[in-house]
Amino acid sequence: MGFNLSRGILAVSLCLALHMQGAHAQNSSQAAASGISPLADQTVESVVKRRSPPQYPMDAANKGIEGWVQVDFYVEPNGKVSAFTALDGAPTGVFEKPTERALKRWRYKPALLNGQPVRQRRSLIMVFELEGTSVSPTFRTALVNAQEAIDKSDLVAARQHIESLATAFNGSIQEIDAFEAVTGKYYIATKEYDRAIYHFERATRHVSQSRQKSSAPNLVRLLFELKMYRGQFSSALNTFEVLKESDALVNGDLAHTKALKAKTLLDGQGALAVQGLMLGSCFKCGDSESLWTYPLTRSRFSIDQVHGTITTLNLACDYHEQEFDYEPGSSRTLAEDWGDCELQVRGSTDTTFRLAEL
Repeated sequence: MGFNLSRGILAVSLCLALHMQGAHAQNSSQAAASGISPLADQTVESVVKRRSPPQYPMDAANKGIEGWVQVDFYVEPNGKVSAFTALDGAPTGVFEKPTERALKRWRYKPALLNGQPVRQRRSLIMVFELEGTSVSPTFRTALVNAQEAIDKSDLVAARQHIESLATAFNGSIQEIDAFEAVTGKYYIATKEYDRAIYHFERATRHVSQSRQKSSAPNLVRLLFELKMYRGQFSSALNTFEVLKESDALVNGDLAHTKALKAKTLLDGQGALAVQGLMLGSCFKCGDSESLWTYPLTRSRFSIDQVHGTITTLNLACDYHEQEFDYEPGSSRTLAEDWGDCELQVRGSTDTTFRLAEL
C-alpha cells in the first residue's frame, strides 16, 4: 500500500496531559494516589510556547506504516528541551528520530520553583497516522481465528494464529492495536498476567490521540482489573483516571470501589511490593534488552529477587533525574524536592524481580 505524502498524511497528533502519556498528568494521578505533592503550591508548570509536529518519515508514509512513540524529556531553565528518551513505541525504530528532531525545536516557558526557573520533566505521546489505512482481509481472518481459538481454550492454535498476524501486517495502527489486544487476551488465557498487562498497555496507551478508539474503554477496564489483581496499585490508579476520562464508568461501578481500595493501601504505612517483568524492546536499548517503568509513591525503594539481569536504574522525577548501575541489595531514598518520580529499570528481556516501596 502506497501513499502520496502531499495528500496521505492525516495527522501527527500529540498528547501533553494524559497520565499514561505525560508527566504532568502523572503528577495529578499520583497526587490522587499519594496525596498532593509538597511542591504543588510552590511551583508553576512549564508551558510550551512554540511547537511543530515531527515530519512523517517518507519511507514509512509510502509503505502505509503508522505508529506511535512515548517519550520523556526535560525542559531546561532556558526553555529548551533536553534528555530525550523514547520509552516505548510501535513499530520500534521508525518514529523516534523524527519525534526527537521535532522536540529539539520546541520552546517552553520554563517551570518556576519559588519564582526561579527550574528544570522539569515532561512526557508525551506522538501518534503518526495516514489517510486510507485499514485492516487487511488476511490480517482480519488471522485475528478472528486467534480470538476463536482463545475462546475455545485451544492455546496452541491461538499462538499459531497470533504468530501469523505478523506476516499479515499491512502497516496500520488498527492492526498494531489489534495485535497487542489479542496477544494480551492470549496471556490472560495462559495466566501470564504481567505479560497481558504489557500488551494491553501498548494497545491502549495512545488511544486518546488516535482516531481509532472503539474498543479502548473495555481494554482499559481490563487493564485496570489486571493491575489491581497483580498489586500494581499506583499504576492501577493511573489507569483508573484514564478509564474515567473515557466516560465508561457509571454510578455504583465496582471500579470506583477498587480504586478507593488502591488509594487506601497507598496511603497506608505498610510496605508495598510489585513484581516486575522485563518485556519488549526500547529505542537505544541493546539487543535482548528491555525497559520497565513504574510510578513510585514512597520515599524509599529497593529491588531484589532478581532472576535474570538488571543493568541500570533511572529515577525520572519532576525536578530531578539520576541514573545509576544496579547493585543487588541496595536501596534508594528520594528527596521531597524531586517531586513525583518514575522508576525506569533496564535489563535483559524476561528478567523478573521484586520492587519494594518502603
